[in-house]
Amino acid sequence: MLPLLPFIAGIATGAVAIKLWRSDKSKLKLDQAQVALRHATVSSLEAIEHSSASMRKRLSEPAVAEPAPNKARKPAVKKAPAKKPVTTKAGTTS
Repeated sequence: MLPLLPFIAGIATGAVAIKLWRSDKSKLKLDQAQVALRHATVSSLEAIEHSSASMRKRLSEPAVAEPAPNKARKPAVKKAPAKKPVTTKAGTTS
C-alpha cells in the first residue's frame, strides 16, 4: 500500500497542475509575461541601435593623422652626473 501513495500523490499533483495550466488566470499571466518579454526585447534592440549609430558616427569621421615614429632614431644618451667641487684644507676649490 505504501508504494502506491507516492504514485497517487503524483497523479493528483499532475491533475491540479493541468487544471491550473488550462485556467484563464494562467493564460492571462502568460500573456502578461509575453508582453513584458517583448518590451524588454524592444528596449534592448533600441539600446543596441543607439550604440551602433554612435559607433558608426565615430568610425566614419576621418582620424587625425599622427606623425609616424622615426625608427632610425638614436637612443637617448645619459649625461654623467655633475662633479661636486672639492675643497682643500686651505679653502680653495679645484
